[in-house]
Formats: sequence, C-alpha cells, structure tokens
Amino acid sequence: MKEKFLTDLKQALNQASVDQVEEILKLYASRFDLGYEAGMTDEEIIEILGSVEDIVTGYTQRETLKNKYSITLELALFSDFEIVRSKNSGIEFDIEKKALDFIEIIRDENQISLKPKELKNGSMFMKHGRFDGRMYVGEDVEIESLVVNNYSADLKVASLSGNIFVFSNKSGDIHFNDIEAKEKVVLNNVSGDSKFNKVVSPLFMVHTVSGDTIIQELVCDQGKMSIVSGDVTIYHSNDASYVVNCVSGDFKVKNEIDAEKIKFSALSGECYVGGKLLKKSFTAQIHDAFKDIKFS
Repeated sequence: MKEKFLTDLKQALNQASVDQVEEILKLYASRFDLGYEAGMTDEEIIEILGSVEDIVTGYTQRETLKNKYSITLELALFSDFEIVRSKNSGIEFDIEKKALDFIEIIRDENQISLKPKELKNGSMFMKHGRFDGRMYVGEDVEIESLVVNNYSADLKVASLSGNIFVFSNKSGDIHFNDIEAKEKVVLNNVSGDSKFNKVVSPLFMVHTVSGDTIIQELVCDQGKMSIVSGDVTIYHSNDASYVVNCVSGDFKVKNEIDAEKIKFSALSGECYVGGKLLKKSFTAQIHDAFKDIKFS
C-alpha cells in the first residue's frame, strides 16, 4: 500500500503543478519509515497521513498563499520610480547601488516594504540627492495590498490587479495604466497631477488638495470624491453612484450617465455630465439669486 500511496501522491502533485515533488515524496516516505519503527501498519500510517487529495490541497493552498503579497513603498528618497510587469516570478527591485546606503528592502514572508533607513547623519543623503528605482511585479504575483507613499517622485504604474490599492502623493505627477481591484482604489493627493488609463473597482476614492485628476475609463459601484482645489475629469464612466464634495474645482463626467446617482455639493466649482452643467456651486447659486436685485 505504501508504494501505491506514494505513486498516487506523485501523480496528483504533478497534475496540480506543485513545486518540489521529489522532496515531498521523500518526506512522506520517511513518515512511513517512522510508522514502521513504531510498529504501525500501512493502513494505520495512511489514516494518520490523510488522503492524497487532502495532502495535495494543502500544498496547492500554500502555493497560492506564496504568491500573495502585501507591499508598502515609501518613496521619500526617489525622484523617479516605476512599477512594471515582469515575466519573472515574485517581486524584484532595481535600485541604484549608491541608494542602498539610504534605502532598505524588508521581506517578511509575503510582506514587502521599501523605506528609507534611519540615518544618524542626514547630511550624507543631501550630498547624493534623490534616486531612480523600479519594482518588478512577476506574472505569478497576486497583490493583496499595495500602499505607495510618494513624496516628490514622478511615479509610473503599469497595469496591475489585486485587492486593495492606496496611493498617497505629496508632490509629483503620477501616471497609472490599468488598475483592477477587488475591493478598492484610493488616491490621496496633496499636490501634482494624476492620470489613470482605466480603473475597475467596487469603490474608487479620491481626496485631493491641489492638482488635477484625469481618468480615461472608470468602472465602479461607488465613487467618492473630496476636492479642495483642482478638477476631477472622467472621460467614460458606467452608471455608478457618486458622492462629490468640493471646496473649489469642477467634477466632470464626459459621457452621459444617470445624473440622479450623483450627490454633489460645492462652495466653488461645478458639476458637468455629458458636457452639460448639472449642478452649480453654492457660491454660483447665491450670485444667481442676487444678480437681478437692484438696490436704490
């Protein structure tokens, strides 16, 4: 029964494309040997080991887990940074050699973080200036979460899919290709312009203090926009529900969508849908109310 069990296990592992099959078979063969030393029969050993199906399921779940990554990027020391796709596996970085004196990459199982080192002498960095860098995302990678804190770098992001994406930008321009999220995409922008080619996500959130946000195509269930200054322009949207709060700046959806699903409020700024003015700001409404009043 031992040989049949190991043969069936090998076949099932190969069919499931599990890595290191020979090492796994050696492990289970050794467990049979330990059982024999304890005076157990093949039937008793197999009962303890479990079925071939359960063993293979356990390994495939581990393989799936291995490819899920939670990534945090602190880009304080970069002037340019790119996130690109790769035909290799896993997550890799390409960073200038001199930058490694100031930047560290920490890998803890499936959590990866890139951040500045704590330096006693900060003036050392000032002599070298800022750096360029890249992060390569392999074909086998599933992104559980990607959090990017950008300070002044120009950031380019390739087409990515995953669960959660959060981009915070203090200064600098960001260009996104296609972003597809199972849960949400969040953009927090202090200054600088942001451009998305396509976003697919149940929830899309934009909080911007200054700078324009442009989305060529947006597919979402709900969009939440908080705008202090600058315009948010969506060239093509599905019939999503929008909640938009503006201090200044316009919210524009270039194509026709259900205007009843848009809740818009603004101190200064206006809302356009399909090229038509949908709602005026509070300031504009006050102006309209008083423009025909004559005081004697």
